[in-house]
Amino acid sequence: MNIAVRYCSKFGRTQAIAEEMADELGVKAMSISQEPVLVQHVDVLFLGGAPYWSIMDPALEEYVNRLRPDMVDRVVLFTTSNWSHRTVIGLRTKLEKRGITVAPGHFYAHMSMIDKSKPAARAYAREELNKAIELERSADEGCRINIDKIKELATEVASVLAVTAIVVGGAVIARRVIKLRR
Repeated sequence: MNIAVRYCSKFGRTQAIAEEMADELGVKAMSISQEPVLVQHVDVLFLGGAPYWSIMDPALEEYVNRLRPDMVDRVVLFTTSNWSHRTVIGLRTKLEKRGITVAPGHFYAHMSMIDKSKPAARAYAREELNKAIELERSADEGCRINIDKIKELATEVASVLAVTAIVVGGAVIARRVIKLRR
């Protein structure tokens, strides 16, 4: 599974949480200023930011506006705001309007509790990754079941067509025999 952790951080708090999550997941956290556009497809994108003066950082908003739905399967959100979940709500709304799946909920670390929140950030990242893996496994299983059903239906259709051909063929032959006897 391909995972990425991206963040927008002015004072280092969101970066600290992003780095904890990335370390837990075995990937490198990267600022959206380092990679303003996602360059390769990811199965799960952990994306974090916080509002500044009660609004979403314009760079984070632009990042989301450039995020192509075909480049990410699922986004997991996190924030470090001290008074508002506005950024998370805004990100969720923008992503979903663009057809990008966003995991329910989000991780929140109060800006004055960053160090104490690091273990919880790691646990949240692992939990969300496990959920994504389970969803993928369920989807694969669903496809396998559908393929088996399709094979079963195809066999039934073939049987019905064979019986229909025999009946129709028999009717045609019977009609010709009747005509020949007259």
